[in-house]
Amino acid sequence: MPRRSPGVLVYLTLMGAPRDQIMEVVRDIVRPLIQADGGQIYLVALADRALTLHLAGRFSGCPGNTLTKRRVLEPLLAARFPDLKLEITTGPLIPKGAEQL
Repeated sequence: MPRRSPGVLVYLTLMGAPRDQIMEVVRDIVRPLIQADGGQIYLVALADRALTLHLAGRFSGCPGNTLTKRRVLEPLLAARFPDLKLEITTGPLIPKGAEQL
């Protein structure tokens, strides 16, 4: 049985988070946020501790993308997956092999 200490719970549940847990957060939380602002989101890559997303639509070339990444997306994902490195690309050209979410 896991301990009730928040630090221990976070460590036990977040280290080596499975791909499906990460994708669930991206699909259920991140995607609606991006779509609400007229954007499109694509999964470019998801490795052990790295997630690469591509933002298109109204996010293409938007100067606010850095703010979106640092103030919204990184804190949201880091709260659940502290070891996950997030990389964001933007623009009208979708990276080869990217999957629209």
